[in-house]
Amino acid sequence: MSDRALRGSLALLFTVAFAGGCTDDSGRPTTDAGAPDAGCVAGDVTACDDGAGCVGTSTCLADGMWGPCVGPDERCDGVDDDCDGLVDEEFTTVGEPCSAGVGACTADGVVACAADGLSTTCDAALGEPAAEVCDGVDDDCDGAVDEGTDPATPCETGESGVCAAGALACVDGAELCVAVVEVTAESCDGVDDDCDGAVDEADRDDVSCYDGPAGTADVGRCLSGMRGCVDGMLGACMGQVLPVDEVCDDGEDDDCDGAVDCADRDCRAFPACAPPVGDGALYFLGGDGFFDATSQLWVQEGEGEPRSIGVIRVEGQLRAVEAIALIPGGALYGFVPGDDYTYVVTIDPETAEATYVPGPGGDPLEIEDYIFGAGTAPDGTIYVMLFNELVVAPFDGQTFGDPVAELPDRIDFGDIAFDLDGRCYLIGVTFDGDALGLHACDLDAGTFEPLDDEAVGFDDEPVAPAGLAFGPGSDPCVASLYGFETRALDEIGVYDLDADPVRFERIVEVTGDFAGPDFADAAGWYAPDPACAEFE
Repeated sequence: MSDRALRGSLALLFTVAFAGGCTDDSGRPTTDAGAPDAGCVAGDVTACDDGAGCVGTSTCLADGMWGPCVGPDERCDGVDDDCDGLVDEEFTTVGEPCSAGVGACTADGVVACAADGLSTTCDAALGEPAAEVCDGVDDDCDGAVDEGTDPATPCETGESGVCAAGALACVDGAELCVAVVEVTAESCDGVDDDCDGAVDEADRDDVSCYDGPAGTADVGRCLSGMRGCVDGMLGACMGQVLPVDEVCDDGEDDDCDGAVDCADRDCRAFPACAPPVGDGALYFLGGDGFFDATSQLWVQEGEGEPRSIGVIRVEGQLRAVEAIALIPGGALYGFVPGDDYTYVVTIDPETAEATYVPGPGGDPLEIEDYIFGAGTAPDGTIYVMLFNELVVAPFDGQTFGDPVAELPDRIDFGDIAFDLDGRCYLIGVTFDGDALGLHACDLDAGTFEPLDDEAVGFDDEPVAPAGLAFGPGSDPCVASLYGFETRALDEIGVYDLDADPVRFERIVEVTGDFAGPDFADAAGWYAPDPACAEFE
C-alpha cells in the first residue's frame, strides 16, 4: 500500500473515532483505544466532541497532533450552545420588562431573543397611529404633539387694545383664543399698543427733536426740543431754539456755529468787528510748539523787544500750539497737535487762555492732519499749510477740501501771510532742514514764485524765518511784512519787498530770557489810518 493510501485510511479511522466521542485528558481527539492520535497534517480541521456533549472542531497543530476540541459560541435561542451549563448567559436582559413605540403607539412587553439569535428585541405589541387632534397626545405617533391642529378661527380674547383680536389655537392640549398681535411698547399712533386699556398714555417717553441745521443742536443758544403726542400723531417740536443771524455785539453765539460776535466770520462787516485802524500788534509763538508740549504767546509792538503774554493754556491745560492765525477784528485762532488729530482753539490775546472750537455735535473740532503754518486772507478765510499742500481750514467739517495749491517743497514748518489786497507770501523750512525762502503765492493759478533764495540777518549771517505777519512799518501808511527767525529765535526783521533780490532786514535782536520756538509761527493784521487815503 502506498503512503498516500495509508494516510487516507488513518484519517478515516480517526474520523470514526472522533465521532464516537473519544478524547484524552487534554481534550484532544483520541482513538477508541484512548491513546493520542498522530499523523494529522497541520492545519486540517475535523469535527470532535469536547467531552461535555458539545460538538466542536479541532485543528491539527504544527507537531502533527490534533488540537483541543473547541465548542461553539453561545447564541440567544434558549439552548446551552457552549455546553457550560448556562443558557443564553450572554444575553442578560432576556425576560426583563420593556416598552416600545412613540406617542399613543407606545406598548409594554418583555425582552426576548431576536430571530437571528444574535441580539434581543422587545416583544411589545405596538398600537396603531391615529389622526392628530388637540388633546396633548402624539396621536399619529410621529414624535410631535398636537401639530397642525390650530383651528385659526377668529375670536375675541377679552383683552384691551391690539391684544383684543385673536384666533383659536391649540395650547397644552386645549383650544384657546390667542391674541394675533403681540404687546409692544406704547407709541404715538392712536392705538393701545401695550394693552393696558389706555391709548398713547402720558407716561410714554416724548421724542427729542430739532429742526435746525445739522451740527447746531445744543451749540450756542440753540436747544433741542420734544415732540408730544396729539390725537395719535407726534405734535410740533416744542421748546427747541433754532439758529438766527449772528448779532455781533450781544455776547452770544446766535447762529450756533461755535463762534461768538466778532469771532464769527459773518460779523466781518460789522463796524465794531472791522480791522482795528493802526493796530500794529504782531503775535508769535515761543517755546517748543511740538516737543515741549507747551507754547508761549508773544507780542511784537513796534520795534521794541517782544513781550510775553503768557504760556498758552487750553481750558486750563498746558498744550503745544503749532500755528496761529488772526481774524480781522481780533479773534486769534491756534492749531493744537494731538496724537491723531489737530484741534482748533481760540486764544485770548490778552491772557493767552484758549478754548476749543466746537465741531459737529459740540465736541472739540478735530482735523485729520497736522498743520505747519496758518494765515488769514482779507475776507477772513484761514489757509493752513500741510506737508506739501495749502488748503482752507475746515471750520465747517473735519476734513480738508481739494488743495488750493501744492507747496514748492515738503515743509517741516512755515507760515503764510496776506496783505490787505489779498496778495499772499509763504516762507518755511523744508523737510530736509533747508530754508525754503520767501515765495509769492498766486492762489488762483496755484503757483508760487520764489522771491529770495536766502535771508540774511544780523551780522550778515543766514537766517531761516518761519513766521510771517503784516504790521506797521516805518511808513504808517504802508503795512510791512515781518519775518520771525525760527529755532533759536533771536531776530525779528522786515522784508524789503522792493529790493532785488528781496532782503530780510533785522530790526530787533531778541535778548533776555526767551525760550526759542521750534515753530515760530506768527499772526498779525494791520490796516493803515484812513487818513492815508488823502495822500494817495
